[in-house]
Amino acid sequence: MNLDHPEEQTTKEAQNILKVIDEEYLINTLFKLLNIPSPTGLTKKIATFISRELTQMEIPFEVTNRGAISATIKGNQALHERAIVSHLDTIGAMVTQIKKNGRLKITNIGGWAARFAECARITIYSDDEKTFRGTVLPKKASVHACGIKEVNEFPVCWDNLEIRIDEITNSKADTEKFGINVGDFVAFDSNQEITNGFINARHLDDKAGVAIVLTLIKAIKKLNILIPTDLHLLFTVTEEVGSGASSILPPETSSMVLVDCSVVAKKQNSSERGITIAMKDERGPYSHNLTRKLIELCKKHNLPHKRDVFNRYVRMRLQLWQLETTFKQLCWALVQMLLIVLNVLI
Repeated sequence: MNLDHPEEQTTKEAQNILKVIDEEYLINTLFKLLNIPSPTGLTKKIATFISRELTQMEIPFEVTNRGAISATIKGNQALHERAIVSHLDTIGAMVTQIKKNGRLKITNIGGWAARFAECARITIYSDDEKTFRGTVLPKKASVHACGIKEVNEFPVCWDNLEIRIDEITNSKADTEKFGINVGDFVAFDSNQEITNGFINARHLDDKAGVAIVLTLIKAIKKLNILIPTDLHLLFTVTEEVGSGASSILPPETSSMVLVDCSVVAKKQNSSERGITIAMKDERGPYSHNLTRKLIELCKKHNLPHKRDVFNRYVRMRLQLWQLETTFKQLCWALVQMLLIVLNVLI
């Protein structure tokens, strides 16, 4: 880095990063991540995948007892350290009861509505790494049996869903013989598909973010850039149940960016075709300096962006920390790539 003209050097290095973004690696990595089931509590395999990627990039890392990953790219100085956070876990479900008819009652893992689980194809993870396939169905699913009015008016909730496993079973005893138990994890198929430049899939939250971060790291390593200060890469495993980076965030961290999906809805200001900068969640506002710095970068480089407030959401249970120093090439490269990639990922 040119210390006499840091901003000029930063812009040049950011442009170089964008030139070496490996789009093929980005898409391939995303699809590999989507093919690894990882509901909260069942994240060992995806953490192993991330560990292998970091090892290939020669980035040192640690795995916590809970399975989260903390990696560090050394910078020019260990002062005012930064962090980029994404999460490996997804929504899912768990078996709560084996019913008399041999089907399974489930409860949700993470905060999501039962209507989005109906008719999904799933995998059940039992003891000794046994897996079973099945389908989530409402208890009243057949118009021919129940009538269209009764099916349409049947309440949509988790208590009214059940899993029909792809095995011959007519009783609780039949199902138990397969080794299925209360407490078994249920992972929902991602069903990824690319059409007309768009990627449609379950669990882009936050596997799209993880793929973006890995691709950015790969570009930085390829150019052998010395970043201004130490950068911590945190991959958490319990975001969907309300916790995140607080347990693994190094105490020296002075600023942090969370890469995740925003909420696009009628009463929200987020956009599917640009960058969304979160200004506040239900616990309070994020760092004034950091959010304004991100906005400044978007304006400077003509990046489509919006600000939004999420009053029904706590992002990883940890607000953005005070920005002590300016983001340089990393921050610009991140928002640039978010624009380029999220246009087709969300």
